[in-house]
Amino acid sequence: MIRVLLLLFAFAYLSACGTEEADRGEKTEYFEFPSKAESSKNVELTLRPVNLKLEIPKSHIESIAHPYKPWAQEIWDQVNIEALIPGLIFKNHENYNDFNEENLDRLLRIRIGMLSSDQSFELITLNGDYEEFSYLEEYNLRSYVNRRNYGAESQKLVQDRGPDVFIVDEPHMVTPSGNPIVINCRIGRCYVSVVIPSFQFPEDDRKDFGGVNGIRIEYDYHKKYLKQWERMHDFVLSTINAYIQYPSIEL
Repeated sequence: MIRVLLLLFAFAYLSACGTEEADRGEKTEYFEFPSKAESSKNVELTLRPVNLKLEIPKSHIESIAHPYKPWAQEIWDQVNIEALIPGLIFKNHENYNDFNEENLDRLLRIRIGMLSSDQSFELITLNGDYEEFSYLEEYNLRSYVNRRNYGAESQKLVQDRGPDVFIVDEPHMVTPSGNPIVINCRIGRCYVSVVIPSFQFPEDDRKDFGGVNGIRIEYDYHKKYLKQWERMHDFVLSTINAYIQYPSIEL
């Protein structure tokens, strides 16, 4: 049976510490839908601070951010990609008006970049806040519910909570680093974070990681698609795998 885990929600969305540091970054590039000729072109880039070279069709990209990380004293890059669910289709001339915040429940949002451990959520031994709720055998998922009372809820409300954390059975599938796949669902969306492992890079390039596990991949989608988690996960990893030009990696 899968080992019982809890998530200490510690999303690694790290922002610059003040206006001075933020000003040292580079301006975010936003990609409006180009002409048909332009949309077929690829954008080539190296994701700082490591030697990860990508080639991405221009129509796939929503934006590329270049924030300055003051503790690292350098700029890191993050590429933001979007696709439409349920077809998992990238932007084209027929659907580009559907890529907007009003249509958020149909968007699969993918972020590639930033150094990270293989856990934007930190896995720790179950401490009593979460308990296993059910095993969704058909979907290879174990669900967990938070039973902690934060002081403003009745015991009945606490007991009536539904699960918001789902962990994939490890014998079925794990992250590229070999760790459990954790799906954290909150405010109607489900979030997953894994890394492109540093050990898949040539030895000469690993020094750029500074001991961190890898390059972060995050993605999220509306909770109504949770039962399609495996299809989403496979799509994200295979898509990014196709973007990577260097090094030779198999996610």
